[in-house]
Amino acid sequence: MSSPIFISYASIDRDVAETICDALQARGHPCWIACRNIGPGENFRESIVLAIRSARVMLLVFTSNANNSDEIKKELVLAGRHRVTVPPVRVEDVTPNDAFAYEFATRQWIDLFKDWGREFDWLGAQIGTIIAAPKADETRSVAAKPAARARPAPMPAAQKPSYGPIIAAAIVTVAALGAGGFYVLTRSAATPPPAAAPVVSVPPAAVAPQAPSPQPAPPPSTAAAARGFDGAWAITFSCPAVGSALGYSYRVAAQIADGLLHGEKGEKAKAGWLTIDGKIDADGSLNSVYVDSLVGASQVAVGNVPRGTEFGYHIAGKLDGSSGTANRVVGHPCTLDFAKESPWPACYAGAGASSAART
Repeated sequence: MSSPIFISYASIDRDVAETICDALQARGHPCWIACRNIGPGENFRESIVLAIRSARVMLLVFTSNANNSDEIKKELVLAGRHRVTVPPVRVEDVTPNDAFAYEFATRQWIDLFKDWGREFDWLGAQIGTIIAAPKADETRSVAAKPAARARPAPMPAAQKPSYGPIIAAAIVTVAALGAGGFYVLTRSAATPPPAAAPVVSVPPAAVAPQAPSPQPAPPPSTAAAARGFDGAWAITFSCPAVGSALGYSYRVAAQIADGLLHGEKGEKAKAGWLTIDGKIDADGSLNSVYVDSLVGASQVAVGNVPRGTEFGYHIAGKLDGSSGTANRVVGHPCTLDFAKESPWPACYAGAGASSAART
């Protein structure tokens, strides 16, 4: 089954591609994605060609993996042949190689890694505009077909005008107006004006005071709801081994203030540095949180990129009370566990310190 949106992605990026697919379909945009729409035993190459041919948009999920995919380059050629619009969507801050740089030299990038919510809303609006407009080949076919010309009606033969009926109608109209005016004048003179109705004054005490209608209480602001998560948090990053990249885990101290999250590890601009920032929604959603970092050791980096290489990614998850869980949207399949820290009372901390000193 074909759909107006074809999602092109590297097979290793299936998770993020399906996330984008689900988000688009939730906004009312049906999508075609190979991992779901190609059934068992079907010829996948033929299915992809047919899906691109009938699509209006080919959404390219651009990552470091897609940057080196020969299959995606073939899909781009097919999209150009069938005049399918290709908006490139970057989910990683990756510079396109020469082949993709040439292809996208005149296209507008959509960078989901900067602000997922805002950029995705803009992407959905752009896709809606593209789908609503006629396709380029359809426009040309309609323009090439000449419009049928209606045969002009034959002109009636010229006739000599007759003014007799017009003069007679004018005489009848004047006579009617004169009679009507005479009737109105005699009717007005014969009919006396109606008597004015007496005015009844009601004393103020007789009027019952009306109770003011109850006003609904104003709903709590989203900012106030988000501030319910304010405080100190510990975030544990757990990233399993993937391919040649080793697994690792570390903890980052973070703070939420006025619904805004900020955490940092290491020294800025040096290898191993990491910062996590973003807005906490009123329901605790973490869909606007972004991680920016520098590779600390190439052995744990996807692709074993050099130490100090900059990378970043979005996370998706939710806080619930004093805990929460999130996942990295693309790249290394990392899990982030959030735990709100409860400070010890000052008296208990002092007693503990004295006890430790005595031992």
